[in-house]
Amino acid sequence: MDHYRVIAYDRRGYQQSRDRQPLNLDGHAEDLRAVVEAVKSDRPTVVFGHSYGGVVALRSTEAGAIFDALVTYEPPLPWLGPRTGSFGDLNPDPEAEAESFFRRMVSNSAWERMSPAEQQSRRSDGPALHNDLSTIRSATAAVDWSAVTTPWTYGHGDAADRVAYYEAIATRLRRDVPAITTTKVAHAGHGAHLSNPEAMVRLIDYRLEQL
Repeated sequence: MDHYRVIAYDRRGYQQSRDRQPLNLDGHAEDLRAVVEAVKSDRPTVVFGHSYGGVVALRSTEAGAIFDALVTYEPPLPWLGPRTGSFGDLNPDPEAEAESFFRRMVSNSAWERMSPAEQQSRRSDGPALHNDLSTIRSATAAVDWSAVTTPWTYGHGDAADRVAYYEAIATRLRRDVPAITTTKVAHAGHGAHLSNPEAMVRLIDYRLEQL
């Protein structure tokens, strides 16, 4: 994305920000607000949030973050509609939960291909991940999506096993949020930023073109 100034950061508790300690959702939302304030210029500011990053971005707007547009890709919003199946209870051992999460989201084979150091690095993200998963498994909605006034693009993939669910969420969002546009990304699953990054760039480009 050479045509943009891109600011990416590790949320507290993850990777190079691991020593900052995991935060609750409000803490992550405040961090994002501070980042947006620090980099703001006369050019439009667009926040892109993948998965739980989209939840953080939504909560940040409630915390007073001001940016020109929001793009999210498959943020987990279980309060809008139940998903089929269950992952069961969270493992009380955060490192074990982090390994299980990676295996679920990416695959057992991908985990086995990682070096022992890479595997341990993922496990060390466990406390932060545990906090995130606890938030989206709570019966109480963590964000008020209907209050979003920032122009918002909600993107989701077309993976056969999940497209019906995400289309149902998109329909509900269009009903509740006047400032939203929803779009289905072709040939994309939840990890589209890895498998189809060009599609993510187009998603952001299109949102900027509407400003």
